[in-house]
Amino acid sequence: MGKPSIFSKEYEKYKKRRRIKITVTIIIFIILFGVLFGLKGNLKNILINNNQKNTDETEKNNKEIVSSQQKENTKNTNIENINIENANTEEKTSKDEIEEKSYDITLDNGIKLKAVYEYSEGTNKFKHISTDNPNISFNLNPSNTGIVIFDGISQGIWFINIDGKVENISDLSYKSYKRDTVLKKRPNYVWCTLPKFIDDENIAYFSQLPYIRNSATKYLWTVNVKNKNSHKSKTSIKGENLKFGDIQDKGLEIIMDNGTSKFVKVNNGNIIISQ
Repeated sequence: MGKPSIFSKEYEKYKKRRRIKITVTIIIFIILFGVLFGLKGNLKNILINNNQKNTDETEKNNKEIVSSQQKENTKNTNIENINIENANTEEKTSKDEIEEKSYDITLDNGIKLKAVYEYSEGTNKFKHISTDNPNISFNLNPSNTGIVIFDGISQGIWFINIDGKVENISDLSYKSYKRDTVLKKRPNYVWCTLPKFIDDENIAYFSQLPYIRNSATKYLWTVNVKNKNSHKSKTSIKGENLKFGDIQDKGLEIIMDNGTSKFVKVNNGNIIISQ
């Protein structure tokens, strides 16, 4: 059907229908545009939400991994700390089991010493003597429960037991000779020198006794720490440069002038010499 004439009665109806179609078309276009824009926005939001969701899940997974690693590291650190604490505890326990102590000693000639000992496994044992006096020397018995002290000036010897009891076990006289008198007249005379333990109770030393004469020869003597009057000599062991070695199965080693060794033991108060 063609377009009606503007002079026709149908022309106004035609214009009206045409406006309606145009309006409807515009409305449909607007609706379609709105729908398309809305779908585009929703699609964008969906994509954003999906990306955010994926990002959140990734971060969550990463956090879980980091948290797991941190827990594992913390566990390992705690284990290491426990091991260190156990090692420190063991070291502290070991140190606590061996405690070093000391007490002061004054000899009857006024010399002051410090006896150093340690408490180990329920027993006190001597370690050494501490003193600034250069004339003092000492020797420990095999069990470290006794010390013999030697003063090179007075040529006196003292025995100290682990309880701190001190006793002068010097031989102060021989027959009619007094030690102090002899040393005053003859300062180079060897009344006693180099005392050393044979065993826990017997001590050996060298002396120019039993002779009071101009001679460099020295002889072997012994004394028991429980009896200061038990000094005995063995004149068959003599020399100008006698020395003591170590305690061995045969007894205390004596190094003779010619370099050979003999060994001394004390049995029931008797001096026994072997080679």
